[in-house]
Amino acid sequence: DGLTLDTDIELTLVWELDPNAPITYSVSTTANPAEGGSVTGGGNYAAGQTVTLTAAANNGYYFINWTENGTQVSTDATISFTAAGNRDLVANFTKNTYTVTYNPGANGTGTETFDTKTEGETLTLKGAIFTRTGYKQTGWATTDGGAKAYDLNSSYIDDAALELYPVWEAETYTVIWQNWDGTELQSSEVAYGETPVYTGETP
Repeated sequence: DGLTLDTDIELTLVWELDPNAPITYSVSTTANPAEGGSVTGGGNYAAGQTVTLTAAANNGYYFINWTENGTQVSTDATISFTAAGNRDLVANFTKNTYTVTYNPGANGTGTETFDTKTEGETLTLKGAIFTRTGYKQTGWATTDGGAKAYDLNSSYIDDAALELYPVWEAETYTVIWQNWDGTELQSSEVAYGETPVYTGETP
């Protein structure tokens, strides 16, 4: 009724492929960097099944592209393909950037220039990059001829585009009146463009 062994025996387990078993493939997805966003749609799929992957950027980031083995697959956030093999796809994200524009304004001399502000990072604004005869630049305004909003070389932390114009302050000059014998009669500080006025005693 049963098999009785009186010696050691070695058995080998033989597997046979079931021709009717479905073929499945693994679709792996990764967000790069991890804090940049999320991806959905990865998993195991039967051969011939449609795979749909979606990348969604987190706040402060935007989606760049899908890559596989370092090669760009698509710049669309949602992609679809037919499962025909194992896939390992990476959704790439990067931080938002904002343009800071420096304008010379109506009275300044110089070329419009730009800085790039990265999300969550501090940008040091430029110093005095424009010139104006008889004036010195003392800061930055958000409108041409407006009040100073930022000091030169100050920190900008807002995550938003910004347009800046120079704030001007007239240069001052010392005017000295002298008597015929060289003695000083009056000394006055006069701003550029102003006419000095003598208010002292008659020599």
